[in-house]
Amino acid sequence: MNIQQLKYAVEVARTGSITRAAENMFMSQPNLSKAIRELEKSIGFPIFRRTTRGMEMTDKGSVFLDRARGVLAQVSEMEQLYKSSDSSMQLFSISAPQATYIFSAFMAFSASADHTRGMEFHYEEAGTLDAVDNILRGRSGIAIVRYKVTKERDTLRYLDENDIAVSPISEFNYGVLMSSRHPLASDTTHNPDLLADYVQVLNANAAPIFRHGDEYYNADLSLRRRILLFTGGVPLELIENDPSTYMWTSPMPERILRDRQLVMRRFDLPDMRSKDVLIHAKAHILTDTELLFLRALKKSFSESV
Repeated sequence: MNIQQLKYAVEVARTGSITRAAENMFMSQPNLSKAIRELEKSIGFPIFRRTTRGMEMTDKGSVFLDRARGVLAQVSEMEQLYKSSDSSMQLFSISAPQATYIFSAFMAFSASADHTRGMEFHYEEAGTLDAVDNILRGRSGIAIVRYKVTKERDTLRYLDENDIAVSPISEFNYGVLMSSRHPLASDTTHNPDLLADYVQVLNANAAPIFRHGDEYYNADLSLRRRILLFTGGVPLELIENDPSTYMWTSPMPERILRDRQLVMRRFDLPDMRSKDVLIHAKAHILTDTELLFLRALKKSFSESV
């Protein structure tokens, strides 16, 4: 029995659901179920009954969890009491793909941090290999990696081979970002051939690849009309101010689209389904600061289109 297992059990009791508790703790459901089973085995009796309505506490489990809450409160009090000024520093480091919804979450998280205390936050845009390397080298506590659903098996195998834990964040189709003044902004058809008459904007370091006719459109192959950018971030001002341009992108917060007078259009292209997942070393336990960011991330994605 350990403190982390107690936290898991208390969250399962609070939500009444393994699924919801796993989502709130940003871990996979099988790993949470395993942790609860190990805890129950160590104390010698079941804490929960598995029913069709969810997870219900047994009589012994109810008494145990009351005491567990008391232990966790005492642990939290002791941690605050014995923290030195240096160890009270708010530390956070993440590697993530280029995505407006992720960076928007980071900005909201940063703004909500306790600015009366010391803080050091690191945010690095990184592809999958660099993100994994940052985790393995300890340069990032957590990371988000993106992959096509068709590549999921290979990606998860690679992460497991590197002793990296994986939890789902989001699943989405890429959309086309354009100005509300773009000629196709209000078009109701979904034929991607319509885009051929307009200028595609690509971040050359992070361009998604989609099959279109007999060509693969990405930063390395010829397009009839394109603007290649070797910069970080999504070029919102360029798209906003030039209604002849468009850009394939992941979901974006609706308020940003509204403020920038942008729209997100959907076109029928195969191989567009992608996933963002949270990764960290299997031995790493998410900190309270990381959990705060992940809650902001969940909210940001829910408000995106």
